[in-house]
Amino acid sequence: MKLKRSSTLSLARTNGGRELQSDTEVLTTQTTGDFAFRDFTLSHVPADASSTRSTGEVRRITQLQYISWPDHGIPSSPTDLIAFVRRVREKRGNSSAPVVVHCSAGIGRTGVLITVETAMNLMERRQPVRPLELVQHMRAQRALLIQTTSQFQFVCETILKVFQRDYIDQTFN
Repeated sequence: MKLKRSSTLSLARTNGGRELQSDTEVLTTQTTGDFAFRDFTLSHVPADASSTRSTGEVRRITQLQYISWPDHGIPSSPTDLIAFVRRVREKRGNSSAPVVVHCSAGIGRTGVLITVETAMNLMERRQPVRPLELVQHMRAQRALLIQTTSQFQFVCETILKVFQRDYIDQTFN
């Protein structure tokens, strides 16, 4: 379903104060239970209406959102997070486009998701998974990754569920 909604985003640059603007157009939105999936386009437009210096560049963006996962909280079940990670992998496919994982601070929910997927990648390569070492290594790159004890416990439960139920996908080897 293509929606006719369009908006303009303005981002002020700190180096020089120049404003960057872009148009967004939501192409599709699909909500299923705990997840929302959106496809939209992002187009560069000139900051000055009289300017003709638009790059004309248009990028297609796919957003996968875990809408029922509260800030500082955990998902309702490990199986739900595993399903979400698998959907992210499916959407990403063999694309060379960059993937951005984000939440409000970029450390709690983001940390849980990237830690679980990293553990899945290790399992698929038949390498040992040591959750505490994994988080410590990742915290060297992103401080405070995984904000709460319950989030770390959830990571461990999810990794165990992946292992017990053989949720790893050999196609990603």
